[in-house]
Amino acid sequence: MKIRHDTALVLLFAIAGTLLGGCLEPQNHGPEALFDAVPTSGPCPLLVSFDASASHDPDGDVIAYSWDFGDGSTGFGQAVEHTYAATGSFTAVLTVTDEHGASGSTSATVGVSDPPIHQVGDSVASDGIHVLLKGVRRIKTISVLFSAPDGDIYAVANLECRSDGYDESVSVWDFDVVDSNGKRSPVSLATSNLDQPFNSAVLVEPGMSASGEIAFLVDASLSHYYLRYEPFLEEPVVFRFSL
Repeated sequence: MKIRHDTALVLLFAIAGTLLGGCLEPQNHGPEALFDAVPTSGPCPLLVSFDASASHDPDGDVIAYSWDFGDGSTGFGQAVEHTYAATGSFTAVLTVTDEHGASGSTSATVGVSDPPIHQVGDSVASDGIHVLLKGVRRIKTISVLFSAPDGDIYAVANLECRSDGYDESVSVWDFDVVDSNGKRSPVSLATSNLDQPFNSAVLVEPGMSASGEIAFLVDASLSHYYLRYEPFLEEPVVFRFSL
């Protein structure tokens, strides 16, 4: 039987396609890791927000985000926060992975400096506000609704904020506490149950002030803590205290 030339070519291409089909599959391209870190420098303890939402994969999806903060700590997720509890220069590394297991990495340097540390009784000016830390007390139970769990305690800071200008605002949420291990404690809801809670205010004239107490839930076993006031446009004001 004779096979026509064109029929033979069709058979040849069909056999070649079958044999080489696996080699002709599209090649997977790895993802590109990108992130923002804010801030990248500042006084210790330094709280940094990391956002990797700009990371992308050219032919698929980024399914995992892994962080190495450069100080022995790690994290996972597209957006994370980390507090650097020691001074120095740290290389934060992000590794992203796509659905095929390919990965990409990038890094940024975070510089943590020695902060000016203030003590109980100091009055410090920042962004139009003088902040006076009058004292800090420890308490186990604030009300029937708020009692610290085992191993924890409420640190209750007595504060006065005085305006240097007009229409200066101060918020209870401008404050937090960072312990000696770098763990951040935000303002506790128990603050509202204190006898004289600190309330957010707009200080419309120079010399006007807002005062009161703010509660923070902290680890009772540690040697010292840092109360931070973080105004919108300035570096944080840091007070060191013990309980």
